Parts: sequence; C-alpha cells; structure tokens
Amino acid sequence: MTKPPLLFDSKRVNFRELCDADLDTLAEIYADSATMQFIGDGTAKTRENTRQELKKIYAFYAEKGYSVWATELKSTGELIGRSGLLDWTLKEEQHVEVAYLLARSFWRQGLGTEIARAIRDHAFRTLDIDHLISLMYPDNAGSARVAEKNGMSLVGTVTLFKQEVLMYRIERSQWNALQKMERE
Repeated sequence: MTKPPLLFDSKRVNFRELCDADLDTLAEIYADSATMQFIGDGTAKTRENTRQELKKIYAFYAEKGYSVWATELKSTGELIGRSGLLDWTLKEEQHVEVAYLLARSFWRQGLGTEIARAIRDHAFRTLDIDHLISLMYPDNAGSARVAEKNGMSLVGTVTLFKQEVLMYRIERSQWNALQKMERE
C-alpha cells in the first residue's frame, strides 16, 4: 500500500495522513503502558482499539481536513508516533489542541518540541483560528515544558476523561509576534 503524500515537515520529521498500513506500528506504540500513561484515559490500547481510533481519525480528515497525522522520522521513514490537531469543546468554548504522542524510544531527543512547533505553525498558517491549546495531566512535566517552549502559557485546568488536566494556550497574536522575532 502506498503511503499518503507528505503534508508538511520539520527539520527531522515528516507529517502525513495515517493509513491502514500504519495499524501494526501504531498498535505497538499504543500497547506500551508507559507511552500511553498521559494520553486519553491513561491506559494502553489493544490492536482493535487502535483500528477503531484510525476509523475515527479518517472521519475527522473527511470532516475537518485535519486530525492527528502519521509522524515519521525523516532519516529512516519510520513511524515514530502520531501528532496533530484535535477539536475540543471545553467550558463552552471551542478549542483546537496541539497533540502529539511519540514511541518511548524517541523521548528526550527534542522531538516533542520540534513536532509541537511544526503543528502550531501549520495550524496558524492553514486554519482560521484565534488560538491553540495543549492539554496535559498535572504530573506530565515533560509536556508542560514542551507547551512553554511552544510559546504557550498555563491558563488553568479543565476536566477531561474525569480528571483535572492543565490547559496551556497561545493566541494567534502571540504566534505572530514569535514569527516576527524569528525573522529579525
């Protein structure tokens, strides 16, 4: 099966739509309880759970034009996780979340920050949105650091999956200022 075309990239990572050929690798990543401890309800997923999630992702591609994407290492073409944009209605407000999940063997290499910035930039360049958020469990210090490096600030907590999670946020105007500083 041919992989879907490249959507965008960063220095070390390519982003494309997920496809059925990704099921085995994604299921392997989702089966790791350490990888999944801060994702969704915090539990590892079965191959069938992964298959069902892929169906939902495909529906979001068709409806919204985005969801989470295959996240591949440029140097090898290896699927290392999935990352992208998720829609949420929280406290009666619409949000788009910068979301990412990496296989444990790719943690602590700066990839989370690189991926989060690439998704942030892609979202602000392609979507008519005024802000982005990142959500994380309070004890996920690594993701909090990534959100801060992504220009986001802690704005409070929300309830998600029956748990209080932290919400970080960046406004389009803040992103515009960051872009201007990078060009100077």
